Amino acid sequence: MRLVRHCFIAFTAVFTSLNCSAIDFDDPVKLATHNLAPYGSYPDNQPKEYVAGPQFKGQAVDTVRCAFSQLKLPLEIYVAPWKRAQELALSGEMDGFFAASQKPERDRFAQMSITIAEQNWTWFFLKEATLKPSNLTFKQHASVASFNGANMQSWLQNNNYKVSANPIDTNKLHQMLLRGRIDAALANNLVMGELLKQTKTSGKIESSLLMNKPLSVYFTNRFLDTAPQFLNAFNQAVTQCRKSSS
Repeated sequence: MRLVRHCFIAFTAVFTSLNCSAIDFDDPVKLATHNLAPYGSYPDNQPKEYVAGPQFKGQAVDTVRCAFSQLKLPLEIYVAPWKRAQELALSGEMDGFFAASQKPERDRFAQMSITIAEQNWTWFFLKEATLKPSNLTFKQHASVASFNGANMQSWLQNNNYKVSANPIDTNKLHQMLLRGRIDAALANNLVMGELLKQTKTSGKIESSLLMNKPLSVYFTNRFLDTAPQFLNAFNQAVTQCRKSSS
């Protein structure tokens, strides 16, 4: 059982002093994420462990770790498929999940932090494609997909696109696009960009920006009820961490 005590967090010269009750825990805060470069991933030659070790790094992971270090709070990060990561938070096994964009279904059981990493939802399609996002008939006729558990996949379905596949991750999505099984993929610009570099397939694919959707940590309402001041303190720490890394 998590025991909650009163604490006083004295920020350094960078922070103003902040009375902060009920955010000092005997147990680590548990957050779920997924193996997704450049936000958080294992090196190619490292085993993919459920409990993330120091070798699990990336833009989002590094910012979250930095914030918890500033707050002097213990943290455990667990790595699972993205849909499973969210289910772990919903069931109460985790205190939150990241890196996630805003979604009404998530808002029902959790609250977002401020932005921990940037993201643009971007269309990717083969250069020789006849159906492109700029075409007037694209939405009506194009076969599209994102990956399982992604906010993008739900958005496509809710906006009546012709979603024809549900791949487990961006790697599978990329493969489906190259094989012509879909006309276009909706993906995170940085994640797909990394894949195109790694696979040397950028010459085969074009892209078109859809919208900006920044990424945050979703902390469960259950967790925040035990620590009413936590989210404000975490947001301040994230602000400083992102400034330091820029």
